[in-house]
Amino acid sequence: MTKALQSLGNELPPEFSEIEAAVMTWQESIERLSAEFQALYGADNDLMAYWQDDPLSDAENSQLLALNKRLVDVTRHLRAVAEDVTPRLEAKFADPNDPMSDYEIEALIYFVLSEDDPDFDDDCDNFIATRNEYLKHLPPQEFESFAESNVPKGLLAEPHCWLFHDLYDHDHGIDSPRISFRDCLRIGKIHVDVQVTQQYDLDVKTAHARVG
Repeated sequence: MTKALQSLGNELPPEFSEIEAAVMTWQESIERLSAEFQALYGADNDLMAYWQDDPLSDAENSQLLALNKRLVDVTRHLRAVAEDVTPRLEAKFADPNDPMSDYEIEALIYFVLSEDDPDFDDDCDNFIATRNEYLKHLPPQEFESFAESNVPKGLLAEPHCWLFHDLYDHDHGIDSPRISFRDCLRIGKIHVDVQVTQQYDLDVKTAHARVG
């Protein structure tokens, strides 16, 4: 389309120059997305090659599966906490005389280096990764059997829970990076903060605490 528009030259009305610019912008966006996809796909291939060249030992596989089981326990605990506090919050939200307009339940999960790790520092938090999980209105089904196939064969003996999968497969930025299985092996402790936020909208003109 871009070539066709350019070949017509001055035969097109001035308005068509805007169309040409828009088409070129779309083309650039598609090329950029394609490059990002290829980079991501290539990174996954590199990771698979790394696993094949530097395979995990049986002991390391067992340690990672133990971490997966511990994260299943964390998942169940977070669900229990959410189910414990949700009825009271829902009752407040449903009460028209209660000024609370909304609420949130969030779990901040900190993965901490083992104390025997060479990089452990008594003067630092020693967080190797963090995750935020929103616990409000969790789906009824457990998410402790997340299927995964593109991992080392030694880790396919058991299904991976969401928290474990998210830890090694998803990158959420500088403070919440995707970490390798080697770094997963360095985790010595999991610290969890559950934060319940009650929200209030105060209408200045009517002096009503809840709006809407």
